[in-house]
Amino acid sequence: AELFLRVGRGDLAAKALERLGDAVGAARALGEYLRDKGQDAEAVEHLKKAGEHAAAGDLYRKLGRYGEAGVCYRDADDFPAAAEAFRAAEQLEPAAEAYSRCGKFAEAADSYARAGRADLQAEMLEKAGDIFTAGKLYAEQGKADGAIRLMQQIPADSPNYGEACSILGRMFQEKGMHSLSVKKFTEATGSQTIARNSVDAFYELGRAHERQGDLVGAIEIFERIL
Repeated sequence: AELFLRVGRGDLAAKALERLGDAVGAARALGEYLRDKGQDAEAVEHLKKAGEHAAAGDLYRKLGRYGEAGVCYRDADDFPAAAEAFRAAEQLEPAAEAYSRCGKFAEAADSYARAGRADLQAEMLEKAGDIFTAGKLYAEQGKADGAIRLMQQIPADSPNYGEACSILGRMFQEKGMHSLSVKKFTEATGSQTIARNSVDAFYELGRAHERQGDLVGAIEIFERIL
């Protein structure tokens, strides 16, 4: 086998290795021989059998078989390459998982979004540090605790602070925490005047006063809206 390999006859080396009972070595020798001969489709199966996952992934990618390339790269723990291969194959959830494994959380979030998995998209956005968008997604999914946890981290000088307070107001309202709901809706409206772009926040503030039992406060806000 060693001599056949030295003269570039991996096919004959593979037969000698098979006689030794070295199936993995035989598959590797034959796979590399076929690859060097340009017979990629035949070579890739032998390389995969030999456990040469990265090399097999390269050949699958060359052949345009991106899904199979992604599996091989993942088996080789090459998660960046796996993610790109899965994405090329439009296998979005495996792509997102691979992006997550290599710490590319924003890319993972984008893939989960394209796959329609808003729940996992929110988790990835949180890991990526986009707590505002993640919090909005949690709120849309009815995950009040997650939304509250993240929206409370939005600083007062953030341009998203008003919307974050409005979301907190709704979440506290859903949990029956009416005093906190009023407080957050009040912060959301701040010194704003009532206009088309702010009327929803004022209406929610009025509803929060109503649920708290402050009917006079609710009427005052509703009259301002009218």
